[in-house]
Amino acid sequence: MSSCLRALIFVISSVFIAFPAAAINMDLSRLVAEDQNDRRNSEVRGGDLSPQTVGERDRIRRSAVKEMLVEGKISAAVDFENAALIMQHGGTSDDFQLANSLATVAVAMEPDRQLASWLIAATLDRFLLSRGKPQWYGTQFARAKNGEKPKLMPFDPSAVSDAERAAKHIPLASELLKEAE
Repeated sequence: MSSCLRALIFVISSVFIAFPAAAINMDLSRLVAEDQNDRRNSEVRGGDLSPQTVGERDRIRRSAVKEMLVEGKISAAVDFENAALIMQHGGTSDDFQLANSLATVAVAMEPDRQLASWLIAATLDRFLLSRGKPQWYGTQFARAKNGEKPKLMPFDPSAVSDAERAAKHIPLASELLKEAE
């Protein structure tokens, strides 16, 4: 783990302890709205934004999230969830590990946060795949081409129980494998 990532996780932990009932960061909420809008308008979904444009905007948003973390501007559970959502669109193991930590803090603060719970699984799967290992939860699919259905990326269905998958709002392993056929 890089020293930058360790420092950011320390900041996250400090903020979580110091400010358990903070106001929502509206700048971060705006970044999430932009993030999701870019995905809806990407060429992959029939829009006009190239993957390069989306990738560059993602990089700028991830940088803004890291800055907000260092400045202590992320303190509400929804902020940690929003930050995780943005960080999961990174491309490195460190991005996915930080996203996982952010989602974990969101769930620790508010256990009923369904998106954050799902993000814990999805970011772990992305982290594992980035390290050349099979995913555990089965959240990651390769993009479909020419009307084909998306392909389940390498997956170890025995890594976690179906009860754990259900707790993270993910289909059972048997359903994922059937869908992947």
